[in-house]
Amino acid sequence: MFLRSLWNVRIGMNTSFFTVVKRSLSVSGRESVRDLASKDGELRVFVVAGEVSGDIIAARFMKSLRRLSPFPVRFAGVGG
Repeated sequence: MFLRSLWNVRIGMNTSFFTVVKRSLSVSGRESVRDLASKDGELRVFVVAGEVSGDIIAARFMKSLRRLSPFPVRFAGVGG
């Protein structure tokens, strides 16, 4: 019972944390990223990877996003 209540507290904290992060990272209150990309004519993505494994994951992400995106994608970033 005690562990279950601790778990529920952790979930609540994580949920509120993600809510704050979502609000702070939101591009616009009413427009989605897709809407903004269609206005700009491209999707711009900034990637930060601090280690070699992150570089590999970012490269796979970039390749997949280019293939799946209906808009041209422009990447910028920092690798480690």
